[in-house]
Amino acid sequence: MRRKGNAAFASWRDWRRETRSFSIFNRFYYEDVLVTRVHPELLVKTHESPAGGPDEKFWKDRYVDINTFEHHLHRNKTRIVKVFLHLSKEEQKKRFLSRLEDPAKSRKFSMADLAERQHWDEYQVAYEEALSATSTPWAPWYVVPADHKYALRALVGGIVVDAIDQMGLKSPELAADSLTALAKAKDELFHNTSRSPSDIRQRRLRRALASIFPGTIHIFLFKGVKGST
Repeated sequence: MRRKGNAAFASWRDWRRETRSFSIFNRFYYEDVLVTRVHPELLVKTHESPAGGPDEKFWKDRYVDINTFEHHLHRNKTRIVKVFLHLSKEEQKKRFLSRLEDPAKSRKFSMADLAERQHWDEYQVAYEEALSATSTPWAPWYVVPADHKYALRALVGGIVVDAIDQMGLKSPELAADSLTALAKAKDELFHNTSRSPSDIRQRRLRRALASIFPGTIHIFLFKGVKGST
């Protein structure tokens, strides 16, 4: 990748320093083999276009750059999960209309998205080639149908859970001195018989209630779950 690509890779290198974390990236450096593939004129503005325009070798070199970089991350114990949300053209149209008709969703609509829709077929070719060239054993692509959000979320959730299971994560083990301190704290709590004034008042209250209600009293607290819209 040239100057723009190097900047994208640099952001990943900076993020890589934060171990034991989860991060979500939306497209990032793959834009350099998708948007620029459909609009090669953008390469001229960033001085990345080779003489005579980008040829097949130009794009293959970029795929190699991506695969090499992701292999580097994988060897450094970063698990990469790549998900392509496959939305049909008809469903995209429905969602665009929904955003236009609902004032609460209007902010999500962009005229740029409508302009890019005119290049639908070109994008499908770019997607197919990019996914095929960059789906590797260390960073495979998962193509997920996205027309139905409930199914989409279930599938993506399953993919992420499976990836986490494959990592064989374990809870951290405490050092011997920490275990000794915990045992001491437990012993102190069990053998501390002194009661505070608050404890005495609560005990008296329980006795008073027991005299009024001889049976056992169970109190159940239910926390409501607010539904999403």
